[in-house]
Amino acid sequence: MLCRQTYEQDAKFICQGDPGDDMFILQEGSCDAWLQDASDGPRVLVKQYTHPGEYFGELCLLYFAAT
Repeated sequence: MLCRQTYEQDAKFICQGDPGDDMFILQEGSCDAWLQDASDGPRVLVKQYTHPGEYFGELCLLYFAAT
């Protein structure tokens, strides 16, 4: 089911290691994807989502459906 969610600026709504059971489609605003190698290590910016219609999380859903 497709549901609209609104997040506050700087909100973390999915974190590395969380189960991948959601797909996100950017409707407005922007979103950054970060990778952190260790809990106390530096974060690395992986991708910025800035255009409506950009999506992420689909790879986890595809992997889950294939297993």
